[in-house]
Amino acid sequence: MKHAILGAGAIGGLVATALSSLGEDVTLIVRHEKLAAHPTTLTMTTPTGTITSPVKLTSRVTEPADVLWIATKTYQLDDALASVEVIPRSIVPLLNGVDHIAVLRARYGHDRVVPATIAVEAERSSRGHYGYHTPVRLNLAASGEPVLSDVVTRLQGLGWFCRFVASETASAHA
Repeated sequence: MKHAILGAGAIGGLVATALSSLGEDVTLIVRHEKLAAHPTTLTMTTPTGTITSPVKLTSRVTEPADVLWIATKTYQLDDALASVEVIPRSIVPLLNGVDHIAVLRARYGHDRVVPATIAVEAERSSRGHYGYHTPVRLNLAASGEPVLSDVVTRLQGLGWFCRFVASETASAHA
């Protein structure tokens, strides 16, 4: 499956490294001015060891992706979405708050957006180097299960606590 990760901070790097370590096709979207300096191999320190995984880098989404994971700051969302030229099959926002769900659905359609939350103490120590020290808890709206069930099962194999939640309101607050 092809994944595009919008945002190279702690959460975006964590998701990109985890997915790539599972053999997924991952492209990390980085700001144009930071693209040349960003490594194409990501390193993540976990409570049980270190994972190193390759990713592709780009500053614009110009090819189809199965899933676009949005891991920007909420106030950066509009500028970040300007880099998305091709609409992905599913969009999973991992932003604080819930106001962005309506914005994303107005822009890309109701059925593409899968509300989600991620809870973890994560950090980006430098470009391409990430870490977390607490369990990763990923909640996704049940509408994403047809596309994401295999990936979610494999993330659980990394020790992540993942679940699909029937109520979008509950998934946004769980």
